[in-house]
Order: sequence, then C-alpha cells, then structure tokens
Amino acid sequence: MDTDAAITQLDIPAEAEFIKCYHKLEEKSDLTFRFFDHKDFFTVHGNDASFIAEHIIRTQNVIRYIGSEKLASVAISANKLDSILRELLIIRRYRIEFYEKADRSWKLRNKCSPGNLGELEELIYSNSDCIQSHGLLSIKVATGDDTLIGLAYIDTFERCLFACEFADNRYYTTFEALLVQLGPQEVIISENVQNSSYFKQIDTILHLNNILVTKLKSQMFNIGSFDTEMKRIQNLLHPSSKGVSAANDLGTQKLAVSAIGAIFKFLNLSDDESYGQYMFHRLKIDSFMRLDSSVITSLNLFSNLQNNSQHKSISSLYSLLNNCKTAAGKRLLSHWIRQPLTDLMRIDERLDLVEHFFSNAGCSETLSENFL
Repeated sequence: MDTDAAITQLDIPAEAEFIKCYHKLEEKSDLTFRFFDHKDFFTVHGNDASFIAEHIIRTQNVIRYIGSEKLASVAISANKLDSILRELLIIRRYRIEFYEKADRSWKLRNKCSPGNLGELEELIYSNSDCIQSHGLLSIKVATGDDTLIGLAYIDTFERCLFACEFADNRYYTTFEALLVQLGPQEVIISENVQNSSYFKQIDTILHLNNILVTKLKSQMFNIGSFDTEMKRIQNLLHPSSKGVSAANDLGTQKLAVSAIGAIFKFLNLSDDESYGQYMFHRLKIDSFMRLDSSVITSLNLFSNLQNNSQHKSISSLYSLLNNCKTAAGKRLLSHWIRQPLTDLMRIDERLDLVEHFFSNAGCSETLSENFL
C-alpha cells in the first residue's frame, strides 16, 4: 500500500485538546481499532497507529508523534480508508469503532465487527477478491447427560437466516463441521461460559478456523416470552419463503431460538426495518460431506488471507476456480467448496448445469457481457 494514505496531519493547535479527550476514553480490547473522523481525513493512535503502519501500510514513515508525550498517530485520507477497513475487518478479523467530535469531546458514532458490518457491508463486499467467509454465528450450549447446541447463522447481505439444534460429542465434531460449512466471520457466545468445561474446546475450534469470538452478556441470550420471540422470527421472514413452515419447527428447539434472539439484539434488527426480508433454512449436517479445519488446511481449499493479502496468486483451490465477476458469485463458489454435496441427484443436477454452459459458449458469453 502506498504511503499517501497518511499525508494529512492533525491541526497542531488542536493537538493538546484532542490528546486530552483521547485519554479520557474507556479502555478497549487489543482486537478493537479506533478511527477518529476529522471530516477531511481519519486518524488512528497509539498501538492502533503502530500496527497499521507496520502491517498494513508497511512503512514507519507515516507515523507522526504528537503532543509532549509523543503519541504515535497515523492520518488516513478518505480514499485509502476502504482498503484499510477491508484488511482489518475481513482479512485480520478485528473490530472497528468510529468517533466524531461533539462540542469539546469525542463521542462514539458507530462500531462494527466482521459479523456485524452495518453500513459498511456494501463497501466491504462490493470490491473484494477475498470473500471466503462472511456472516454471523450465534451459539447457545446446554450441558447435562448430553451436550446440546443451538446454532443460528445470519447473512445480512444475502438476507438468509439458518438455525438448528443438535446433540454433539465431547470433541464437538458436528459443531466444527457446521462451522466449516457456514464459514462465519464472527461468533457470538454468552460471556458466562468462558469458565465452563466445554468452552476451551469450542474456543480452540474457533481459533483453528480463524474466527473472531465476541462474548455477550448472558441477558442477550434470554428470550423472555417464547411465543413473542417466535413471532419476531416469523415477522422477519419473507411471506413466500418455504422457510416459514420450517421455522415453525423451532417451537421445540429453545436453544436455537435463544441463539436467534441474541443475533436480533446484537445486530439491532427491528421488525419495522427487516420485516419480510429474510429466507429461513434449517441447517442439515447430513446433506454435505463433513469437513473440519484440518481438511481445509491439508487440501488447501482456501488461502491464508493474512499471508496472501498483498499479492494475488493461485494459492488454493478457491483461488484456482475463482473467475467470478460478482461478489455473489464468489460467495456461492465459497459455499460450494465448503459444502461438498452427498446427494447424487443434486450432484447430477449441478453437473448438468455446468455441462450446459460449457457446451454453449455463446450463451455464457452473452450472459457475461450483458448482465455481469
């Protein structure tokens, strides 16, 4: 990345006031980066500035030390912000907070994470060659004689909602297989599980799959009235969706409904804004070949984005096959690789479609030139 990403400097007379406000902000996680909006440019400071300079812009020359304490600072022009956000959110799986000036202080304007991109969603995915995973996964676990897991997955870009509830073994093999199938950017889980016996195993699986874990207050997973929560789910679904009837089956799966409720709260989904926009699907683990993180690595299905973000190369099966022109096509290809079919009829159906386009080059060219 070229160094003109940091050509703008802070207004020197305002430095003392800014630094004072900066130090009044509450502590943040090392997995969170703070961007300060100065209207014409953005700045990052402290460890955030050092990291971006070293690992993303790749030069220390962009760092400026401000104030008597020499606070490391990097200024970023608006036209370079997109690529930096994409690297932090999608490739490196960090959280982002944006601050803006309000009177004599700096206030949090909005925040986003890999699974909750909000207003940045179209920006992040519209021009990205690294769409290998996306979406948000919610987990609710109950232990006893058997381990029961409720999962809910939402893709706000494709407007799809998935959910299921299942019993798993002590190695959580079914959980990992579903995790690989879905390929979420982020997982939310109740904070009160971090000292439980099963969390270490789940956390290890999430780490192996390079997924950001966000711990929420346990109240986020409390659904209150079960009937009210089911009504909210139904309101979210498109009236013509075949998933409406499938969602009714969730009436016996309270862990899955609890996981969906946490997603609603985390994403601030309201009935008014999202009414009738989503398609619901039941997750079916037996419809696809089971993969885990070791298979993904051993077969080199996807590249290591952090090591491959600065140059394009054919470093995986996904890279080799990815000649897609649209973000939707790239996401579909990623799904197909993550979810190898086991149903012979569906395999034949897919191969027939491929054969049709391969045998009718003119049809493929027309579609490509006129619609893509």
